[in-house]
Amino acid sequence: MTINESIIKWLYEYGQIEIDERIDTDLLQAKANAYAVSKTPTTIKDEFVDGSSLNTEYYTFFMRKKSQFEPDRIGNNAFLEDLTDWVEERNMDGVLPKLDNNRFCENIAISSGFYLFETEESESVYQLTFEIIYRKEKANRE
Repeated sequence: MTINESIIKWLYEYGQIEIDERIDTDLLQAKANAYAVSKTPTTIKDEFVDGSSLNTEYYTFFMRKKSQFEPDRIGNNAFLEDLTDWVEERNMDGVLPKLDNNRFCENIAISSGFYLFETEESESVYQLTFEIIYRKEKANRE
């Protein structure tokens, strides 16, 4: 499973995303109530003498919602504020995305707060960026 898939699976635990709403990989669908997670090109890697590494990567969460009317926009902001709080609480409680392939999540946080990314006639795209720090252990080849 990719790290992107692990983050998406973890985000489904957030209670405000409906069961019939999909979170896609990389591409945001052109309809209201669409979500996507996409990896950014930045990676920071600290390697250790035992072959393990500590990696920091960034993933952007996109959300397309109706925004023609003020109550819609207020609701969208409330959703994203609540999601931000949820990520911080889960991180503090140690409830982190489950990774595989000898990778272990150490931390997930919001590195760039939510903001209005683009607006169309009656819908808007919002985004926020996650920072995930994970440890990758050297695989035993015995």
